[in-house]
Amino acid sequence: MKIDLLIPLLAILVAIPVWAQERIYRCGTEYTNTVTESQAKNCKLISSDSEREVIIQRGKNGHFQVSGKVNGQAALFLVDTGASFVSISNELATAAKIVGGEPITLQTANGSRAGRLVRNVSIVVGNVMLTSVAVSVGLAGGAVDEVLLGQSALSKFEMSVVGNKMVLRRAH
Repeated sequence: MKIDLLIPLLAILVAIPVWAQERIYRCGTEYTNTVTESQAKNCKLISSDSEREVIIQRGKNGHFQVSGKVNGQAALFLVDTGASFVSISNELATAAKIVGGEPITLQTANGSRAGRLVRNVSIVVGNVMLTSVAVSVGLAGGAVDEVLLGQSALSKFEMSVVGNKMVLRRAH
């Protein structure tokens, strides 16, 4: 009799971590983590490992770069493990409709400059969506769509580098 009660209890305990995970839905080329929006747009729940992992080849310039999106706007991410935040230009912020934020001073290799920190931005790195990412606005010196992929996003991944290949796997 006690075993009959124990088996359903174990099944519930094993399932809890699955319920606790953030659910992300793909709606064509857009992503959301809101159930009501996903139902309204007839979105699909993402559950495959290919949408939790990004494999990035080292470029000829020695850097790891991967395409993606910032708030739905196309971007080219440059992996920068020394950057505290995902960093974008003012022009990309305008195009991606990223407004507000708190004033900050950005410390760059070329000196200090004024910027702003915006929280809760959605980005897609390769094919992996991240929500609630802190993004600094004010990056200068590169193309409008170039983005530094800093620790505010990288900390959400397990990272490994083997030879000329970097693997970013979404941490659970």
